[in-house]
Amino acid sequence: MIQKLVIVYCWLFLSVGFSTAEEPDETPQESISKSLALLKEKDFEGFYDSRCHEHLRKQVSKEKFVKAMQGPRGTSITGLYTRVAKFIQSEADDDELIQRKQEHDDEYEFILVEVKEARMNGQRKDEQWHLELRLENMNWKLADSD
Repeated sequence: MIQKLVIVYCWLFLSVGFSTAEEPDETPQESISKSLALLKEKDFEGFYDSRCHEHLRKQVSKEKFVKAMQGPRGTSITGLYTRVAKFIQSEADDDELIQRKQEHDDEYEFILVEVKEARMNGQRKDEQWHLELRLENMNWKLADSD
């Protein structure tokens, strides 16, 4: 009887499957929306604390980040987030917005195709075209932008 019970439990365990990996608290697309809300409010300190990945925080202090975001760099990054969010909402095709995981499951990128192609042709040099997000504490956070 005990053997049958053990076999049933093993079968149930294997048939249901299991996963030790935790799922993120948000999708990369939800992260864009949450980040954009902070950027529109010009809450750059809040953005730095909650939406910037450790990789970025190691490169720049909060003080320098906030100062940069108050200038043209901030306008450019806010514009990038705005355009990415717009394309996500409109369910844009890959010829407008590329959304994909990177080589590692904890990395995700968004690419504005038109801007990237224009920059490759020497145009629109001041526009941002690429967002790289990485998981940290189960949230997608900004790691890099171009």
